[in-house]
Amino acid sequence: MSNARTLVSAARRSFELQIAVITALQGTVIGSQDPEAHQLAEFRGKLQRELHVRDSEDHFRSCALNGGHTAFIDRQDLRRTLQQFVDSTDKIVLIVDGEQDTGRSYTYELIRYLGQFKGFRPVVVPLGVATTAENVLQLLSRLLRADLNGIPGRHSDSFLLAGAVDVFNRAVACSERPWLVFDDCDKLDQNSDVWDFIGNLAEVIYQNVSPYYVIPRLVLLGYQGDGRSMPYPLRHSVLHDKAREAERADVRAFFNQHFTVAVPRRESGEPYAEADIPGLVDVTVEEVMRAVRRKAGNGESYMRRLCTAVEAVIHVDQ
Repeated sequence: MSNARTLVSAARRSFELQIAVITALQGTVIGSQDPEAHQLAEFRGKLQRELHVRDSEDHFRSCALNGGHTAFIDRQDLRRTLQQFVDSTDKIVLIVDGEQDTGRSYTYELIRYLGQFKGFRPVVVPLGVATTAENVLQLLSRLLRADLNGIPGRHSDSFLLAGAVDVFNRAVACSERPWLVFDDCDKLDQNSDVWDFIGNLAEVIYQNVSPYYVIPRLVLLGYQGDGRSMPYPLRHSVLHDKAREAERADVRAFFNQHFTVAVPRRESGEPYAEADIPGLVDVTVEEVMRAVRRKAGNGESYMRRLCTAVEAVIHVDQ
């Protein structure tokens, strides 16, 4: 029973694993005349249909995330870069830079969404002015269920390298492929030992690339051009994205796509005709931009105000 619970718990992580377990049961444990055989066949068929639907969608182009509640506006360059990052076997680090309040950390929303479909789990490490490498190690030890007992003390010259090796080993052992997401990198001093730890971790990953297991990835959000550069051996293993504020044209492209996927309805409940959608997009864009201007000065960044206004439209439409 203990083994059965462990197997079922592990299988719940993906459609593919559930289908594999059910197929094994159908072929060996349960005969075709068993009363539960029909239920298993139905459940397997349902999972296969859901898997087909999932794989037929281009999740990199999704604009309404998390069940349609979160808007992700444009960032086409980021979408292409993320697809390359997911599909490649030799890219280790993704760096997202740009001016403050342009949506660098906003990138995490798309990464988190994609993880559900692409087999990885983002592990977020928030950074601040006072963050040290020891803080980061302690946090990762909890998030990755690691144990720091075997790592030398903080005054040892090998502390950061040993910590990087430990984090790498724990990440590789995780059943779900982890992406280690370091957020607000621009809050770190250039001389912070966190940069030394990140550099050590990147090198450890680079030196252990293998076709036999999936390596963890590093994502640096809020990275600044004058920040610490990655170790030289990684020069061909780093991808870059530059965040920017979304403009009116980006909002228009968002609603052109969204209203095609989720056709809005009139007050009567009737869906808008296809010919009416362009006019509806024009009105919607104007109202969203007006709402963004109206809330200027309330302490929120432009991108946050824009996302709030766009999501208000999505929620009304639902």
